[in-house]
Amino acid sequence: HDAPSGYSLVASCQATGCLPLEVEGVEELVALGGDMLKELCLVLGLKCGGTPQQRAERLMQTKGRPPSEWDASIKAGGPQAARHALV
Repeated sequence: HDAPSGYSLVASCQATGCLPLEVEGVEELVALGGDMLKELCLVLGLKCGGTPQQRAERLMQTKGRPPSEWDASIKAGGPQAARHALV
């Protein structure tokens, strides 16, 4: 099947709030390039640092799942930010 383009993925993520099911794997995401992965992470409210591989792995954890089911460690301002806010 044809892999979705980075721009169609951004639009889909904005519309649904998660990575679409048609994304088949980390390699498909890494092929989009680091800048596009950063954009996807920002759209979904995920941490956007690290290597393209790390960003792609974070994105894959959101595939077809609502944000309430995501691990807090992949979200921007994750557990560390929450701890600082309580101090």
